[in-house]
Amino acid sequence: MIRQLHTSALVVAIAVPAMVYSVGALAADAQKGHGAHKKMAKSAASVTCAPKLQFTDAAESRPGGALYKGPPVAHHGKKTMQMPEMKGAHMDHSPRQGGAFFMAPDKMHHIEGVYSRKCGLQVFFYNAFTQPVRADRFRAFVRVVPQKDDEPEILRFLTPSKDGSVLKASVGDNLTPPFDIEAYVKFPQSDEPQLFTIKIAAKPALAKIPEGAIVVEIKNGTAVGKRVIRVKQGDKVVLHLTSDREITFHLHGYDIERTVRPDRPVTLSFTANATGRFPVTSHGVAVADTSTKNGSGHDGHGEKPLIYLEVHPK
Repeated sequence: MIRQLHTSALVVAIAVPAMVYSVGALAADAQKGHGAHKKMAKSAASVTCAPKLQFTDAAESRPGGALYKGPPVAHHGKKTMQMPEMKGAHMDHSPRQGGAFFMAPDKMHHIEGVYSRKCGLQVFFYNAFTQPVRADRFRAFVRVVPQKDDEPEILRFLTPSKDGSVLKASVGDNLTPPFDIEAYVKFPQSDEPQLFTIKIAAKPALAKIPEGAIVVEIKNGTAVGKRVIRVKQGDKVVLHLTSDREITFHLHGYDIERTVRPDRPVTLSFTANATGRFPVTSHGVAVADTSTKNGSGHDGHGEKPLIYLEVHPK
């Protein structure tokens, strides 16, 4: 169903929502009302305002690319994945820029919306295989809906960057999170724009890091910084855990398990009584190699270790 959005200078069609994925620093809301949503736990302040993307003719020649000449992809049923052109498609829905990642209803495109106060809104486009494709053949506008009564709604058309790699728009500096960004994207083969909603959450308060704590930061399922923590038997160990996605940390050997969310870091405190090399794994991180054994004799339940804790005898 299409409804009309009227403003004093604009009449545009609003279309049905697209499929969303819960990845990166984002958690998908349930599909409610007229739209499906992605909630940004925090602004993607680390994203560059001029990203360097590599575009290839090979990517543009696959489903979703500008050079693709094959048949349209079936929207429903098993026929989609049975198409030779779609073999291996939709195997990776990880965001490339740390934003909100969506699959378009035509199943040939993916988009990623990234917001930061510094860069505004950036929308990236990918083919069915999550390979980047040029953005300058797509059209889009956004409606920014604040939650505060004294802040106005904002309507913006997105424009291509100079190199055509991304669509972007400034949404102003006067809005205070939380607010919603409703992006209406017109794909080349579609008759009407598709709705993608990104929910910008209020900036969480910074958690106080205990004195002497060892900070373990996880981004995109990988530990940032050193991968091995070395202590001596009998030491009191304090780990301050942060992650850009919701995952469950598990310290093997000590059987300590905690769930960490982007807006809720966790501090673990324990005494290192058992000696050995113990992996810290996460139940929320996909694993490519499930055969790896760790030095303590645990197999990590097929999970890839994020870091190791080495406890040496006194």
